[in-house]
Amino acid sequence: MDMKKCYKKNSSFVFRMIDDEALLVPMVKTTEEVDCIYTLSPLAAWIWEKIDGKTNVEKIKKMIIQEYAVAETTAEKDLNDFIAQLEEIESIK
Repeated sequence: MDMKKCYKKNSSFVFRMIDDEALLVPMVKTTEEVDCIYTLSPLAAWIWEKIDGKTNVEKIKKMIIQEYAVAETTAEKDLNDFIAQLEEIESIK
């Protein structure tokens, strides 16, 4: 993964907190277009909020290490895995 890349959110997805659940919802026109509503873990929701088109992956990794007090390898793996999932559903570009 390119750690210098700055990802931008796809405006076709909406992030919502409902009670204690973080949801990533694709905006659709009809119910036939609904593929899935994605439930995010607390870390995934935290990462989603950091994706702003200006902050690169390396900086987000450093923020994870500081916020969650985890090893660099753990932070990088978790971040890379989540970014790959977001790319797969085309919620970031």
